[in-house]
Amino acid sequence: MLVDSYGHTHALPRLIDDRSVRTKDIRAFLGEPEDRDLPEVEEAQVRVKEHQAQIEQHQAHQRMADEREKLQRQHQERRDQAAQKLEALKAEQAVERDRTQEQQARDRSDARSAYLAQAREIRAEREQRKPTGLAGFLGKVSGINLIT
Repeated sequence: MLVDSYGHTHALPRLIDDRSVRTKDIRAFLGEPEDRDLPEVEEAQVRVKEHQAQIEQHQAHQRMADEREKLQRQHQERRDQAAQKLEALKAEQAVERDRTQEQQARDRSDARSAYLAQAREIRAEREQRKPTGLAGFLGKVSGINLIT
């Protein structure tokens, strides 16, 4: 008897298509049952079941390894996308920072120019209102002009 990889039993003489081969020829070819180191049918079926269980376990481990590899690839892709987004954001922020610095520099320059223009106007106005003649002379001599 033969046991296939699914645990089914088959008669060897029936599997041979040549009708000239007889059962006694097969027994003569294989030798005496005592000389053969072959398991019994039940033991062979048990071994086949164990072998099938090992194959299924290996396939399950392989599927898990494939799934883990797939998840790792997805994780790496997400990290790469996040890194690209971060670089793009940094570049965008650098451009915005430069634009803001330029705008602030222009604003400071405009504010300084406005302040200096206003100070010139105030000085010119004060110069026009400055006392002249005897009042101007007494202001200089007494030191009141310095105080004001």
